[in-house]
Amino acid sequence: MHSVAEYIKTALSVGKSKEDIYKDLLNNGFTIEVIETGFKSVMSEQQKNVIQNMVIRTIVVIGALFVCIGVFAFIASNWSVMSDFVKTACIVIFMILLYSVGWYFRERTRFSYVGSSLIFLGTLIYGAGLFLIAQIFNIRSNWFVGFILWMLGAVVMGFAVEIYWLFYLAVFLNFLIISVYIFNIILDYQQNLYLTADLVYLSLAVIFSFISGWVIKKRIQPEFKDFY
Repeated sequence: MHSVAEYIKTALSVGKSKEDIYKDLLNNGFTIEVIETGFKSVMSEQQKNVIQNMVIRTIVVIGALFVCIGVFAFIASNWSVMSDFVKTACIVIFMILLYSVGWYFRERTRFSYVGSSLIFLGTLIYGAGLFLIAQIFNIRSNWFVGFILWMLGAVVMGFAVEIYWLFYLAVFLNFLIISVYIFNIILDYQQNLYLTADLVYLSLAVIFSFISGWVIKKRIQPEFKDFY
């Protein structure tokens, strides 16, 4: 039985279909009951591995979020004594450092989970940095423009490193933008010209998000099970 399960596992890993595996094993004298038991054994092992990987990734993501909160708490506590240049430099350097170290861990070591989490954390810093830099230099713009830039940055980085978490983040940001904007339309229905101008940007964001989601589905479909 062990040999049947090992054969099934190897055959599936090289892309062989379930029907072809059945045919090969039947031609070698194995019964249907033995083959089905072998498949159940392989599927059970795969499900166990998926659950373990999900737990590990969840722990790593939570850890990354706590690191992000700690960094921003430190910056916030010293914000008033920092110059504009130092504030901007901290944001940019920290973001680049997270992307660089994350890429190294993901591509050059076996700690790919750590690397993915650092890149995800870097994208969170990128989004927060957009709003902080706008505040530092008193850039006047509508609030949702920052979220749109954040969403586009997450999608671009997602394509660059093929991390599914970033696409989930982009979808969440797009949903947040549309939901809050519709709520503002209901409250500020008299500002027709203002809303019309903003609606152009929002429509472009929705179209871009829709096209990206379609391309993502086609491009990374085989890896969806692993959330990458």
